[in-house]
Amino acid sequence: MKIQYQTKFQTLLNILLEEVEEDIELSEGRITHLFKEKDWETLRIEAKINETYKLKKKHIEALIEMEKGCGSSHQSIIKIGYVNHEGDTELDDIYYAEDRVEEK
Repeated sequence: MKIQYQTKFQTLLNILLEEVEEDIELSEGRITHLFKEKDWETLRIEAKINETYKLKKKHIEALIEMEKGCGSSHQSIIKIGYVNHEGDTELDDIYYAEDRVEEK
């Protein structure tokens, strides 16, 4: 039995997938609100943005599928942060590569 971890690329793809799924959810909420408000022009624009998010999700899922056979013997840690207006680095999130057991 051998433990394999996601590669850094796989971990990043999963982060991107989570983010785009959140974007889709928020966009669909905006579409519902705009429909109730009868703001047709903004609704049309938001619907196009939503389509773009869904296409992006489809492409990310395809990349994840292509990378399924890959693995790493070392666990990766990905730290995501930003630089604030004063030039200081602020750590926002830490992601760990998921592990999976392979039978050999």
